[in-house]
Formats: sequence, C-alpha cells, structure tokens
Amino acid sequence: MKSLFNPENISSETYGNKAFSLLQLRDWGFPVPEFIVLPATAFDAKGQFTSEFILQEFQSKIQNRFQENIFFAVRSSTNAEDNPEFSYAGQFRTELFVKKEQLQEAVLRVVDSVHSVLKSEYGNIKTPKMAVIIQEMVNAEVSGVAFGADPVTGARDTAVISAVWGLGEGLVSGALNADVWRIKGNQMAHIPAERIEAFRLDPEMGYGVKAMELSQDETSNAPLETEHLKIVTNWLQKLLQLTGTYPDIEFACDKNRMYLLQCRPITTLNKIPDKSGAEVVWDNSNIIESYPGLTLPLTFSFINGVYEAVYKEFSAVMGIRKKTIQANAELYRNMLGLIQGGVYYNLNSWYGALALLPGYTLNAGFMEKMMGVKEKLDIRVKPKSGLREILDIAFAIRKILGNLRTAKKQRDIFYKEFYEVLYHPRFSNVAGKGTWELVQDYREFETTLTSKWKAPLVNDFFCMIYFGLLQKQAVKLAGDAYPNLHNDLLSGAKDVVSAEPVKLIRNMLKEIKSSVDWKNKFEEENEQILSQELLKNSSKIGKLFQEYIEKWGDRTVAELKLETITYRMQPELLVRVLRNQLDGEMKQNGYRDDSRKSAEEFVAMALRGKPIKRWWFHYISKKAGYFVSNRENLRYERTRGFAKVREIFLQIGIQWKASGQLENARDIFYLKKEEIFDFTEGKTPDLNLKSLVELRKESYIGFETQHPAERITTWLPVYLGNNFESKWHNSVLTGDLKGIPCSAGVVTAKVRFITDPYSVASLNGDIIVTESTDPGWTALFATAGGILVQRGSLLSHAAIVSREMGIPCIVAIPELMSRLENGDLVMMDGSTGMILKMEN
Repeated sequence: MKSLFNPENISSETYGNKAFSLLQLRDWGFPVPEFIVLPATAFDAKGQFTSEFILQEFQSKIQNRFQENIFFAVRSSTNAEDNPEFSYAGQFRTELFVKKEQLQEAVLRVVDSVHSVLKSEYGNIKTPKMAVIIQEMVNAEVSGVAFGADPVTGARDTAVISAVWGLGEGLVSGALNADVWRIKGNQMAHIPAERIEAFRLDPEMGYGVKAMELSQDETSNAPLETEHLKIVTNWLQKLLQLTGTYPDIEFACDKNRMYLLQCRPITTLNKIPDKSGAEVVWDNSNIIESYPGLTLPLTFSFINGVYEAVYKEFSAVMGIRKKTIQANAELYRNMLGLIQGGVYYNLNSWYGALALLPGYTLNAGFMEKMMGVKEKLDIRVKPKSGLREILDIAFAIRKILGNLRTAKKQRDIFYKEFYEVLYHPRFSNVAGKGTWELVQDYREFETTLTSKWKAPLVNDFFCMIYFGLLQKQAVKLAGDAYPNLHNDLLSGAKDVVSAEPVKLIRNMLKEIKSSVDWKNKFEEENEQILSQELLKNSSKIGKLFQEYIEKWGDRTVAELKLETITYRMQPELLVRVLRNQLDGEMKQNGYRDDSRKSAEEFVAMALRGKPIKRWWFHYISKKAGYFVSNRENLRYERTRGFAKVREIFLQIGIQWKASGQLENARDIFYLKKEEIFDFTEGKTPDLNLKSLVELRKESYIGFETQHPAERITTWLPVYLGNNFESKWHNSVLTGDLKGIPCSAGVVTAKVRFITDPYSVASLNGDIIVTESTDPGWTALFATAGGILVQRGSLLSHAAIVSREMGIPCIVAIPELMSRLENGDLVMMDGSTGMILKMEN
C-alpha cells in the first residue's frame, strides 16, 4: 500500500493552503520548525482516520521523525484558509503544547472543528478537503505577526510588525496588546503597548497554555530588538518577491533564534487603496452635463487627448513659459479620468494648472463656482519669488490683458478658421475613403482644430473671471435683499444660440397643428418613413424640418459623446420629439426682459451718486453677459467639430464590420483611438478585436449598476482598492431642499423625473427633475414649468438657457433624486434656490 506521507503530487488540494505554504517555505530555506502533514485523504467524511493502517503509519512517523519529550502544535490546513477570496484565518481550532501521547485526540478535535465551521458556512459541502499539520512546538519567548503592507491603510510601502512576550496565542486572539512597529524604507516608528501578561506553557498541568504575569524586565522592554526587526523585514521582502503577494506571517523567537511559523497573502488588500500613492480628488459636477451617464472608450480616449492639447495651448496663450508647461506635462496629461465608465475632472490637475497663472486664490474661487465644485480643494502653491518668477508673472499678466483686449477679434477669427476646416473638401466626404486615409484625416483634423481652439478657451477663462466678479459685486451691493441680482442682470439675452432650435420646433408644431393632413401623419405614420418624406418635401413643414436637420442636426442629448446617435444620423428622432409635443404647449419667451430691467433699475438706485462704482458695475455686467453668451454659442461649434470626428470613426467601424473585424459598425466606440491606430499601423498584439469589444461590453454592463459619487477621493493606483460609491445613494431624508438659484420665478407644480428627454411627451407645466442636462434638453425645457437639476453650476447649460427662456431654474441640489418622488407637488423659488415639498 502506498505511503500516506510520500504522495506523488503534493498540492494545496490535498494538503490545504497552510501546509502547502509551509512546504514551500521549507524548500525556500526559511527556518521552519520540523513538521509533518496528514493530508485530506487521511480522514473520512465523519472526521475519523480512514483506516487502522493510516493511524499506525501516522504514529510511526511521529515516533521516527521527532525527538522524545517534545511538545507539538496541531493546526488545520484547508482550502478555505488563507484564501484571497474567503479567508478563515484564526477560525479553526489550534492545539498547543500537545504531548506525544495526546496527539491522536488533538488531531481529531482539530478535524471536528473544521468540519463544524465549514458545514455551518457552506451547507452544500459534504466532504471538506482538510489536512492537519503536526509541528514541533516552539516554546517562544517572543511571538509576533508581520505584514508586508499596511492591512489597515493599504500603504504598500509600509511593513507592520506586531509582537508580544510569550506565545502568539495572546496576540492572534486579541487578548493581549502588542508592541507595533511601522517600517517605511529606513524609517521606523515604534508604538509601545502596555505589557502585563504573556501566554506560556501551563507549568501546573505540564501541557496547554496559561496567561502569566510578566517579569519587571519584560514589562519595561519591548519584545523585539532591532536585529529581530531586520530579520522579519527581510523575510517580508523576500516573500513578496517569491510569492508575488504581500505576505502576512507569524513568527516566534526562542533562545534568540527566529522561526517562521506561517505565511499567507494579506487577503484584504484588494479591497483597500494604496495610500502610499498620491491622493487624487475627482469631481463630475460640471462635466456630467457634457458626458452624462456612461462614456465609451473611444470618446474618452479622444477627449482625453484633446483636453491635454488645448489646455497646453491655452496656457501658452495666457503667457505661461514653454519650459513651465513642459515641466508640468503630467498635469495636462491627467485633466480627466474615467471612473466606472463616467467622465470626471481630476481636480488636482485643474487646480495645479490654474496655479500656474497669476491670481490663483481669486481664480480658484471663480473656477469652483464655474464647475459647480461644492468643496474647495486645498493644494500647496509655491510662492512666487525671485526676479525671474516676478518677470514671468508680469509677462503672463501682459498676455492675459492682451487676450482680454482682443477677445472679440479672436472669436471672429476662430469662426472663420473653424468653418474653413469643418467644410474643407478633405473632410467633407468620408464614405469613399479607406481606413488608413480616414486615420490620416482624423489626425489632421484634430491637430488643426486643437491648434485653433484658442478663442473658446480664452472666452471660458474670462467668463469665469467676469461672472465671478459680477456675483461678488452683486452680493456686496444687494446682499439678501436681492439674492438673484447677478442672474437677472444676465437674463433675457437675445444672442444665445441654444434657444434657436426651440423656435424652429415651435414653428414646426404650429404648422403641423394647422394642417389636418400633417397632424394625422405625425400621429399615425412610421417615424422613419415620415422623416424621409419630410426630408424630400417642399412644403413649409418640410423646409422647416430640413432646416432643423441642416443647422441643428448635431444638437442632441449627450451630443459630445461620439457614440451618441444624432438627429442628422437618424432624423426619425426629431419626428419623435415633434410627435411627443403635439398635444402640449411650448412657452413663449417673455418676462425675462422685465426681470433684467428690474435688476438694472435696482443697481441704478443702489449706486445713485456713485458714478465710478456704477461704471465699474456696468462694465463687469456687460463683460459677463458677453462671455456667458459666447460660452454657450462656442460650445455648439465644439459639438459640430465632434460630429465630424464621430463621422470619421463610424466610417472606420462600417469598414471593419464589412471586413469581419467587428460584429457591428458601432462596436468601434468600444475601442480606444490608440487601439484603432495601432491596429491600422501594425503596432498591437490585440488582433481579435471582437473579443476585446466583448470584454469592454462586459465591463460596461457592470458599470450600469454602479453609482459613483459626484466627488471621489482616491489614491494611486486608482483602480486598486478605491471605493467609488456615493454615500448619498438611495438615502431618504426629510426636510426641504436647497440648491443654487439660476433663474428667478416661483412655481408650484408636480415634478416629473426624466432620464431620457426623447421618451417624454409634453410636460404641460410640470417641473423637470433630473440629474444633469445638456443642450439636447432645450426643446423639452420649453414645455416645463420649472427646472430642478441635481448637478451643475451657475454657468451650466440649464442655468444659461433657462435665464434666456424665462423658466425658473435651480441646480446643484444635493440628494434631489433620492428625496423627491415622481409626481410630488413642490414649490420652487428660482430666486432663493429653495424647494418646498407640498401636501398633494
């Protein structure tokens, strides 16, 4: 019969994780006390030895392998212990100071404890695979545990060592406080414990363990000396190299000789961020308007490169020296992040880039308002000193003032150059081009556009400055007497392009309602068939429809995401919008002129007899209005530029579907642009694009169930152990709500929760409640009584357009989606930001 102790294949399956680890430690040369292992095959389903022969062989092995008159430690070893997925460390019975004649009973007690625990946790496990370790007992003067990384903070650069006098039983059970050493490189911090007792061999019984009082010398001195700490630290470093995981070890010291008793991976590290990495704060309060919900890899890889390029260009335009930009390349490279499929601003980079400009303290506050950031991020800004730095500041200030003086001229030049690029014959028709030519077109288009994107960025900068100044001056002038003064001064603008699509839709609805024939068609015909008829029809409604597609075909919900399907791509979507609003009434713009006039009269009265202050206030108000309007208008040019990029990549997708590289043309959006280029140019090992796409789709299916917070703090690496969940998700609290007032007016109406504006018929005066909006929502705004948005800022799309359209609006309302329910009756005040829940 084959010997139990000489199996052909030793594995964790038959020996358990703990025993298998001990065998490895011994093979690697670590000082492990002598031991043998009873494999899982030694025991039957009832926890008894499988045969008399096995029992006799076990007794013979003990007799021959170990010296007389020694004690043993008996431990379990199962696949359920020291497992990265589920660890049962310390949950099973351990027998210490066992005499040779007591071994059989001790082994069976350990086996019974394992069966009991595993069966209670896993009722479907009929025969737990469990082995038993019989090891020579170390009568430890000192025992301890050590971690190759901090198991609490997750710091991978810090080892943690804990030790007590006597046996480790007092330490692992939590009965004794341990001295702790935290070791980071050459730095070591010692946290002493109150030393009172130690667990040692029970002198009265002659076996077993007893808590005993420490000697005076032991209470006064730490259990480990520097040499011991060096040995343990070296073990941790060596084990990390050998196993590839951060180790969790137990050790003992007897007569100044160190023993390694056990090693397992730290099972919790995959759930803990590495706080030895840099801290990064993410925020999507503002950018969620442009990229709501999940954003696919192609869009993110595109915008990530664009943000880096244009903000480097912006910094240069604003007078930041080239060498300074190069020295801060990491800031520009990391302006954005993709957290569980959602786009976020990396606030460290945004604040860092802003700090390169003069006037950081003032600008940071203005940027926070512009981005809707609810909590300031404190970063250390190195004081500017020395002649060279002072000259750099003077140079930057001169450039900033120069940009302010030429802002309008820059805008006009931008429009001219942008249209030249957008309508260039090279980019006008992509359908007949091959992949390589399309890749070249994209690179040329991106390079040309980013180099010319100076005016929109300069405008955004001055929009931030002047809007911030206007708000500051308005609060100073009016205080609580007129809290919405700055918003009313900007209301009723006539030059915001976002309202133009609403006018066209209003005109189309008017034509449809005036014709029984067209009304019947919109109510009954297939959307796709009707859209094609309208595109060819020469009637007034046909011409209006064609005009809308031509001018505003790219203006849609999530229009900056490349994966978005626009009206231009599927005109039937516009038919659906018109059909949904046939039975409703769209608001006419109106009372905003009165609000603006009232605000101007208030300022004139408040500053009567103060000509200089009045001139200054008027100047700031005028500049703020100019830059705010331009911000919204220039945004649409960005939309049109992105539409061309969408067209180029979708054409590549069409070709790759035809050639069998993709299952669907739209699968191209699950690839990063670099992957598309590398596949085209022969620089990638990923030849199976279908598998790569399926992998990405699986990830995004998982992201759909996640709810990352508006603001997230992580440590690098970002995707290692960081928690992205929102602490506010699904919270239900009482009390009234308050947000940032954006457009004045008091409305009492039912709220309508909306996630997809395409699927909504006319609101008929109900109040929109949503997480975020973008320009694609504008048509729906015209049927709303008011607008409540959980995210956003005073310069959000919803804020700007609502002021122009005369619709009460409040944004940045914490917990809005969890504290209201669809159909609730509320009163909202767009002047104060208050929302009161009424009795239905």
